Amino acid sequence: MNENAYKTIFNGGYAPLGYKIVDKHYVIDEKEAEAVRLIFNLYLDGKGYGEICLALAARGYTTRSGKNFPKNSLHDILRNERYMGTYTFNRVPKAKRRNSHSYARPNDFISIPDAIPAIVSKETFLAAQEKMLLNKKT
Repeated sequence: MNENAYKTIFNGGYAPLGYKIVDKHYVIDEKEAEAVRLIFNLYLDGKGYGEICLALAARGYTTRSGKNFPKNSLHDILRNERYMGTYTFNRVPKAKRRNSHSYARPNDFISIPDAIPAIVSKETFLAAQEKMLLNKKT
């Protein structure tokens, strides 16, 4: 699996919202990518998770299972480095937690910048990370 990661080949599981897998590589699904861009833009415009969920529902965007977006999924989307084009593998430590909101990285974490198509710019992604950090402190 590490070899696949170094070759930026999809290692299984579910592709993140906004991507589909074609020949084991990430390809942008433009319909879903619109929702991802909207999430980042609304968040940077100062909207809270609840407001973003309502805006997504009003525009007809749903999760892949056809349900409205829950607040917790927005956090995961905003933190996912793949949206700025960075391929990551093994990013969450194997711990017994109820979610994957860990900021620590395991020793065998693999990160390859500009390895997959980006849905949002690096500037947008990093601005969202900065805002999340400020919100966490308050």
